[in-house]
Amino acid sequence: KMINITVPADQIIDTVELFRLSHQRKISLRFLAAYLLKKDIQGVTHDSIEDANIALELYDVYCELKEAGTLKQKLQELYRWGRENKWDLEKLSKGS
Repeated sequence: KMINITVPADQIIDTVELFRLSHQRKISLRFLAAYLLKKDIQGVTHDSIEDANIALELYDVYCELKEAGTLKQKLQELYRWGRENKWDLEKLSKGS
């Protein structure tokens, strides 16, 4: 709104909804980037440009997984790892 740009709701795609199993917790962009892209983001400061680029990369991963028919399997793996490791990004970066 600040720069007078409006995007229709049907053109908005949120990674938190793409990478979510029904009735399960929502997963942060930071966690998705670490788990799926092996990238550490939002460390010291929050950079909206970095977030936008990561969201685009995650969308590409989503499309690849969906096309391959492995999206649900990957989400189950992601949630299992998250629960077992208490969603700890430190453990993820150490390759646990």
